[in-house]
Formats: sequence, C-alpha cells, structure tokens
Amino acid sequence: TWLGLMDVDEFIVPVRSSSFLNLLHFFDQEPAILRLSALQFGTSGHTTRPDGLVTEHYTWRNLSSKWPHTPQHKFWFKPGGLYVVLPSIHAVDLAADHALRIDIHEHDAYYNHYRTKSGQDHSEDPLRKHMPIMEAAEVQDLRLKGRFLAQLKARLALLPATVPPAPVGADVGGRSSRQPAAGTVLSFTFASDFEECPALAESFAVLFAPPPPPSSASFQSER
Repeated sequence: TWLGLMDVDEFIVPVRSSSFLNLLHFFDQEPAILRLSALQFGTSGHTTRPDGLVTEHYTWRNLSSKWPHTPQHKFWFKPGGLYVVLPSIHAVDLAADHALRIDIHEHDAYYNHYRTKSGQDHSEDPLRKHMPIMEAAEVQDLRLKGRFLAQLKARLALLPATVPPAPVGADVGGRSSRQPAAGTVLSFTFASDFEECPALAESFAVLFAPPPPPSSASFQSER
C-alpha cells in the first residue's frame, strides 16, 4: 500500500502509461520514496470563476517548476515499511538509510498544481486574498486535458447528483472518529483535535505511532 499526501488542487499526470499505479507497482518490492515535481498553473486569464472543471479551464503554466523561487514536490511511499517516521506535505523524515530516494523525471510522471485560479477565487480565499496573485502563464499545456478530461467527465457522470453529509463525529466512511490510544506519542498534531480530517488523523495514528515496548513477561518468555 502506497501513501501520497496530495491536495485537492493537485493532479498527477502519468506520462508513459495511462495510470500512475504502473509506476508505483514497479517499486513495490523496494523501500522506495518517490518524489514528484509540480508544474504550477495560474489564472489562465479568468477574472471570474468559470463553470466546469479546473483541469478543463486552466491550461496556462510556468515553464519552470519553481514557485516562485524553489521547486515544489510531493512524496509517495509505503507507510508500512518502517522507513518513514514523519510525513509532511512537502518532505519526509527517514528512519532507515537503506531507503531508496528516487526523483521521478517529468518524462515519466509529474503533477499539475492549480494553486492560483481565477481572480474571483483569489479574492474569496481567506488565506491568500491579501497577497498578490502568483501568476503562471508562460506556456499553454493541454496534455492532461487532452488525455484525461473525457474519461474524467464520464466517471463524474456516474456519481450521484448529491452526496449526503457525514454524521457529526464520523469520517467519510461513516466510522466514528477516535483519538489515539492513551500513552501514544505522536510527533505531529493530531488533526481531529481541531475537527479536521478525522479519517486521515486516525490512519496516521495507526501507521506511524511507535510500537509499544515489550512487556517484562514477553521479554522473559523470549529468553
């Protein structure tokens, strides 16, 4: 099982195949950490929010992956491999030197980041509306739109028109959210403490919490 922390405005684009899974499966037997580079997209000239999909209407980006001064990356890894101790949005902390650090070339896969959308979106963004718009408009890129837009629309047409809200205190799967077990020490903020992403927080508690120390009884039995 692989884990990647992608935002809702980020879309992975496999280049040599129709699915990113093919690239992941190639490294299934390795303690690998895959690093993807981002291509940054801008307003594409939209002052108001267009109707339709982001991948359909935003096609202009920067030539460089730097935004604005340093490249942006996202990581994919196998959380059960015990070689990643702390994942974050753009970096990971390693617990083992034998982990393979692999930069995925843009000829194989990358991701589109639609950080800046229309002027309307920017003005309604509570975090960024007081900042200048970070435009990206050096080249038009129609690759994702040309290859995947029709498939995406066909799949979206199969979804129900509305999705009922999850009950309070439950994650998107309908399960009740839980706090970590007593005594569990986590090196990151547990998200459900402030009612955000309970499913993700619960999964992280299971995947990355350190194992309990062996009891004296088990230690004696092993001897």
